[in-house]
Amino acid sequence: MAVRIDGSSLGVALSFDVAADLVPRFEAVLPPRWVAGSESGDARSWRVETEHDIDRVRGELELHLAEHVPGLIAVHACAVAFDGRAVLVPGRSLSGKSTIAAALVDQGGTYYSDEYALLDPDGQVLPYARPLTLRATGAEPARLIRPETLPAVGAEPVPVAVVAHVRYDASAQWDVHAIGPGEGTLALIDNAVAAQTRSAEVLAHCAAAARHATFVRGRRGEAADAAAQLIALLAAA
Repeated sequence: MAVRIDGSSLGVALSFDVAADLVPRFEAVLPPRWVAGSESGDARSWRVETEHDIDRVRGELELHLAEHVPGLIAVHACAVAFDGRAVLVPGRSLSGKSTIAAALVDQGGTYYSDEYALLDPDGQVLPYARPLTLRATGAEPARLIRPETLPAVGAEPVPVAVVAHVRYDASAQWDVHAIGPGEGTLALIDNAVAAQTRSAEVLAHCAAAARHATFVRGRRGEAADAAAQLIALLAAA
């Protein structure tokens, strides 16, 4: 027997038919700002019949949201704020964004997202506080950390202060160089989900975000050290 779950997130209508025994687990991964409601004719729909479907559908629905959220642009990036200014670390899936986000939160940051930085027309970052997802590494099992268990979660838009395009290298120390706002904007655009379908909006929002930001590019080592270096960059910005 399937249970119908209808609603919306960030103004995007969504619908799910979920196997009854999977409903509690699936409800735990519904997207941020979920508003339950009746079915909409333009809602994208999914079926969730097995445990495997939960992770697959979660990824698909979040990508759908990221491409279609009205008035906002989603950039593949983790976002954590300190004193009302955001640090962004762009990167595709499996690039270590969640690990960096967790390390920044551990060092006093306010959690905004570990997957999508939502940019408004002024270039400010809005919270997309999905469960922080840490994949299994060595002896550490995978963890799904609910945002309500974190010390601080963002509620208001904040300006972008630092954007770090850093690639993880297990043998590396922190090794970055500054890049200009033009190159930095292009790098943000390259990580924008809707770069092909909403190109004018993407350009405008990313350029606005870059206006007062410091950009760096390079390599990083372990997340805790990278987080400390990012905080130092923010203090100097």
